[in-house]
Amino acid sequence: MMRNQAKASEGVAEKLKECRFFLGKIERVCHHNGSEDDAFLCYVSAFLSAFQTAINRALDIVEITGGPTTKDRLSAQLRASNDIAFLRATRNLEVHGDGPKIYNIDVWVRATSGRFQSRSDRESRRVLSHISSWQFEAHPKNLIRLYDDSLEELESILTKFLPVRTASLQLE
Repeated sequence: MMRNQAKASEGVAEKLKECRFFLGKIERVCHHNGSEDDAFLCYVSAFLSAFQTAINRALDIVEITGGPTTKDRLSAQLRASNDIAFLRATRNLEVHGDGPKIYNIDVWVRATSGRFQSRSDRESRRVLSHISSWQFEAHPKNLIRLYDDSLEELESILTKFLPVRTASLQLE
């Protein structure tokens, strides 16, 4: 039985664009403070799937265009990135296991209303702001930052191997 293999780099660009779409959805849902937790988890899962599919397609195309040695070089660069490797393992856990544990860590930030005030004035004007910070149990980085950093790093790596302009996610 022959396995399916990606042949067009347009498919990689499409999946990178999907990643950006789901990242935007995650960012918007995070501002609803728990009112859309189910949607949030669906977007987290969809991002992971699109992310891994972009990698799988890129590996196929690089193997076709550059041979197994070039594919091995790309694989090594992807494994060398702790964040990318973590997201790939997390996607496997999502698809083949019980899914990753994700926590919403409530953070309260103190902000003062001005820089040049007496200490007693500043103390009376402190404001507490609530920030919701989602993260995977096994990774210390905020989930949105992790996704954004990993996606930028993936795009940077792929531009060395594929004819894709990642800023616009268009083919050259």
